[in-house]
Amino acid sequence: MPSVWAAIILSLLLGMIVARLLARRPWSATWPAFILLAYVVYPEVNTLLALQIAAVSLVAGWVQWQASRARPRAEGRITMPWPAVLAGIATFVLYVTTLAPDVLAADSGELQGVAAQLGVAHPPGFPLYVMVAHLFVRLLPFVSPAYAVNLFSSVTSAMTIGVVYYCVNILSDRHLPAVITAIALATATTYWSQATTANVRSLTGLFAALIILALIRFHNAIAHSDIPSADRWLILAALAMGFGMTHHVSLLFLILVGLAFVVLADRSLLRAPRRWLWPVVAALLGLLPLLYLPLRASADVRGASPDLATWPGFLEHVLAIGFRGDLFYYLAPAELGQRLLIMGNVLTFQFAPLILFGILIGLILVIRQDRALAFLLAGIFVVYVLVAATYRAPQTVEYMIPGYIAAVILLGWAVGWLPVSLSRFGWWGKTFSILFSALMLVAAIGQLPRNISASGAKHEAMAARNYALPLLASAPPNSVILAHWHWVTPLWYLREIEGIRSDVDVRFVFPEGESYEETWQRRTREAFAEGRPVITTWLPSTELEDLPTAEPLGEAVLFPREERTLLPPDFISADLSLGGAIAVVGYRVDLSHEALSPGDEAAVTVAWRPKPAFSNTTGLFVHLVGADNVIYAQDDQPALPADGLTLTRFRLTPRPSTPVETLTLFIGATGESAERMPLATLSLSQMHVASFTQNKTQRRLMDGGGDVLIGYDWDHTLAGRRRLYLHWQTNDGFRTQLVDDVAIDNLGLPPFRGLWGVPARDWRFPDDRDDRHYVPLGEGIVWTGKTLNGASLLPGESIVLDQRLHSSQAINRDYVVSVRLIGLEPDEIHWAWWDLQDSIPAMGAIPTLKWVRGSSVRSPHRVTVAGTAESGQALTGALILYDAFTNQALPILDERITAETPWIPLGRAAVR
Repeated sequence: MPSVWAAIILSLLLGMIVARLLARRPWSATWPAFILLAYVVYPEVNTLLALQIAAVSLVAGWVQWQASRARPRAEGRITMPWPAVLAGIATFVLYVTTLAPDVLAADSGELQGVAAQLGVAHPPGFPLYVMVAHLFVRLLPFVSPAYAVNLFSSVTSAMTIGVVYYCVNILSDRHLPAVITAIALATATTYWSQATTANVRSLTGLFAALIILALIRFHNAIAHSDIPSADRWLILAALAMGFGMTHHVSLLFLILVGLAFVVLADRSLLRAPRRWLWPVVAALLGLLPLLYLPLRASADVRGASPDLATWPGFLEHVLAIGFRGDLFYYLAPAELGQRLLIMGNVLTFQFAPLILFGILIGLILVIRQDRALAFLLAGIFVVYVLVAATYRAPQTVEYMIPGYIAAVILLGWAVGWLPVSLSRFGWWGKTFSILFSALMLVAAIGQLPRNISASGAKHEAMAARNYALPLLASAPPNSVILAHWHWVTPLWYLREIEGIRSDVDVRFVFPEGESYEETWQRRTREAFAEGRPVITTWLPSTELEDLPTAEPLGEAVLFPREERTLLPPDFISADLSLGGAIAVVGYRVDLSHEALSPGDEAAVTVAWRPKPAFSNTTGLFVHLVGADNVIYAQDDQPALPADGLTLTRFRLTPRPSTPVETLTLFIGATGESAERMPLATLSLSQMHVASFTQNKTQRRLMDGGGDVLIGYDWDHTLAGRRRLYLHWQTNDGFRTQLVDDVAIDNLGLPPFRGLWGVPARDWRFPDDRDDRHYVPLGEGIVWTGKTLNGASLLPGESIVLDQRLHSSQAINRDYVVSVRLIGLEPDEIHWAWWDLQDSIPAMGAIPTLKWVRGSSVRSPHRVTVAGTAESGQALTGALILYDAFTNQALPILDERITAETPWIPLGRAAVR
C-alpha cells in the first residue's frame, strides 16, 4: 500500500507541474496534450492502450503545428512526384524484409515455375506477367528463380503504393492524407500478403492504380478546360487499360466504370470522334503481349499446348472460359444476401475498424463535393464488391484489390477535405479534423503489427519446400506422385527448375466429373498398375482393394511395390509387445514447431509387426499423459498390417490446459489384447502466442509473480455443463486455465491489481450466459458459433446457422467447415436423416490458408429440414473442420465433447 500512495502523490505532483506549464500556453495550442487524460482515467493497466493514446496525442500536436504553418497553395503549382517515389521505396523496403524466401504452393508455385522457363500459366495465361517475371529471373541470377518472382510482386506492389500516394496528393494537395492512405493500403492483410508472394494480383493492382491516376488527371484537366492535357491523360489511361486487360480480364469491370466516368466528366468527347483515335490505338497496343501465347504454343515447357496456336484454343485460354460458371454464381436472393454480409467481413479482415470508418467519411464527403469523382471511386468499389460477392471462388479477398485501392483513396479524401468541410464550425471543426487525422494515422500504423503475419516471410515462409522436398527425397526410384493443386506446383518447381529427382513423375489430380474421392481412387489404381510405387497427397479414408497397405510418407502416403523389411533410418528403435498382438520396433516424433506447446501438433509414426494374438479387432492408440495420469491428447488408428513392417502415423494435439512439464507417450492396442506401454517422453513449453478471447482484460496478480489475466471465456456448448477459460500471460509465455461446473463457484484466485492499481479480491467474470460458446480446436482456431437451441422448424424449412471462427496464429492449411442438420430417431440417439453443408469458410470467401493472427470469420451455413420430417421430431446439429486435401478432421480440444461425440454439437431443436 505505501507504494500505491507514493505513486498517487508522485502522479499528482507531476500533473500539477505539467498543468502549470500548459496553462502558460493558449488552450488552442495545448489541447492535444489533454488527450493523455483518456489513459489517466482508464481504470486498468494496459501498455498497448497507453502507447496508442500517447501516439494520438503526439500526432494531433504535430498535425496542429503543421496546420499553423501551412500556406495556401499557389494556383497552378505542379504536384511533384518525388514524395510518392519515396513512399514507394519505403514500402519496397518493408516488403523485401518480409518477402517469402522460397518456392510457394498452389498458383504461386505455378507462376514461379512458368516464369523461370517461359511457360504458360493456367487460364487466362497472364503472358505479360510471365514475361516480366522471367526478366526478373534473368536479371537476378544470384537469387533463386522463386525468390526473384516473389520480388517482382514487391516491386509492383510498392509502385502501386507510390501511384496511390500521388493520386491522393493531387486530390488533397497535402502529404498527410497521402501518407495515411499509403500506410493503410500497404499494411492491409491481403495486399501485404500479395506484395510478398508470387501472384498476379500485385500487377493487377498496379494497373488499377495507373488507370485511376490517369482518369483523375483527365478529370482535373477537363475541370481547367485543358483539352490537350486531358487527351494525353486519356491516352495513358487507355494504354493502362489495354495492358491491364491483357494481364487479367477482371480489370474489365474497372475499365467499364472508367469509361462511364470519362463520358460523365467530358460529354463533349461523344461529339468529337477524332479524340478517340489515339486512345483506341493505345488500348490495342496494350493487347500485344497476348501474342506470347501462340508463339509459345509448341515450346517444350510447362503449360504450353498446340491448341494455343488455334483461335478456339487461344480464346478459350485467354477468356478463361472454363471458369465462366463461377462468375455471377451467387445470384439467388438468399445466397446473395449472405454473401454481401460476408463482404463486410472481408473488409474487416483487411482494415482496422477506424480505417473503415474513415473510408465511409470519405465516401460521404466526395459525394457532396465532386459527384464525378464519387462515381469513379465509389463505382469501382461497389462494382468489385458485387462481383466478388457473386463470384464462386476462394480468392474473394484477392479479387477485391482494385476495390481496396479505390477505398483507400476515399480515406485520403476524408483526411484531406474534412478540415475544409468542418471549417464553418470554427475551432471545434478544426479540432475534430485534427483528431480525425491523428486517429487515422495511428490506426493505419497499428495495422503493421496486426497484419505482419500475413507477409510471405511469416505466413508461407518455407512451408512449401518443407512439404515437397522430403516427399521427393523419400520417394522410391521411378515412383509416381499424385498431388492436389496446392502441392503439385512446388513439386513441379523442385523437379523441373531445380532438377531434383527427375526420375519421379509428378502428376496433378484434377476433378473429372465423378466425385473427387472416386477420381483419386481410380487415378491411384491406374498409376499403380504401371508397375511403379505411387505416392498420393490424398489420404484414403479406407483401405483400397487390390493395393498394398499405404504407409505414411511425411504428410502423404506411399503405396509401395516392395515390402518394408528395415526400420527407416530416422526412426528410434524400440522393443515393445502389446498384449501379444503387436510388436513395436521403432518410432519417430515430428513437431510442428521447435518446441511442443499446448495447441501444437506432434506427429508420432510407429513401426510395428503383428504377433500371433493379432486379430481383425485389434486397433492402435497413442496417449499423451501427464504426471497426474490425465490423458491430454490421444489418437486412435486401425491396425492394418502390411507385408513386413507396418508404419502407422498418429497426430496428437495437447489441449490448452495441458501442464507445462514432461509428459509420457503411451502406445497401446485395443481389442482382446488391450495393453498400454510407455513409448517416449515429450517436454511441453508454454504457448508462444495468446489464445483468442472474447473478453479481453488486464488483471495483474499482486503476488509479484508477473502473471496477468488477459482474457476469459464462457462455454455452454454441452447441455447442463459450463466451463470457464482463463487466459494468462506469464513471464515465459501464455497459458490457459480451465474451471468446470461447481468449481467455478468455488474458484479462489489471489488478489489482483484492481481499478487504478488498488488491490482487489472480488474476481468477476460477466457474460456467463447459455448462448455463450468457446471450443478450441487445433491450429489455434476457436469456434464461438451459433447453435440450434430453441429453434422450431417446419418440414422443408431452411435455417442459416452462423458459425464464427477465430485464429490466434497464421494458418497455411485449407480447412473445410462441415455443418450437418440431423433428424433423430425416437430414441434421440440414432439418425433418421441429415442435411450436410460443407464449404470453405465464409461461403468460400475467406479460406483458412489466408488467415492471419487475430482473424475472425463468419461462416453461414444453410441447412434444410427433410420434407419427410414428422412433427415433434428432435433435431440436432454437428460441426467439424477438416483438411480440404487430406480429409483429416481438425482435433477438438475439449475432452468433455470428444468423450461423447467426434464433432461439436450444435444444440437441440424440434420439428413443429
